[in-house]
Amino acid sequence: MAGATGRGGTDIDRLFYFIAGVVAFLLLVPTAFGFAGIDVRDGSLLSDTDDGEAEGVRILTAFGTGIDEDRSSVGVVEVVVTSGGGSAIDLTEATVTWDGAERYELTPPETNVGQGSFSHSGNTTLDEPTDRAILRFDLGSDDLAGTERFGERLEPGDVVELSVVTADGVRTSRTLVVPDPLPSGAGVSL
Repeated sequence: MAGATGRGGTDIDRLFYFIAGVVAFLLLVPTAFGFAGIDVRDGSLLSDTDDGEAEGVRILTAFGTGIDEDRSSVGVVEVVVTSGGGSAIDLTEATVTWDGAERYELTPPETNVGQGSFSHSGNTTLDEPTDRAILRFDLGSDDLAGTERFGERLEPGDVVELSVVTADGVRTSRTLVVPDPLPSGAGVSL
């Protein structure tokens, strides 16, 4: 009889230690790896856009054109934008901060109150995430008719922080890097 009690006690002890180990694992591991306290039920981990993009302009892609013959500089930057899904965005009321070797506050040609201007084509009002517009920037050498040039042409390795601010004050930024060396072709992804 004593053997049965001893054996049953050992199995209960093992079960107790197993449960205690699982509880300790569930309490300590999330803290050790830095993800304790995250509530995944609210869906916050499912989105890969930041809050600024969710409400303002969403920058889809940027590319450089107007590349000179010796492939030493880019004269035009074109940025494809869409709505982040918030309220409608009127690009004629947006401003752009161009922060590279020098900083410029740019406005659309309709406004023309900044240190330069940018042009736009496509939808001037972005209502839906499927609406697209292209913002164009002329750098240093009059490559775009009807767009006021500003600054200097971009050279390989140059870095620019581009920020689009809507009339509501929502800012969306993207870092543009000119590849070094410039690859062949009429345009280059930034």
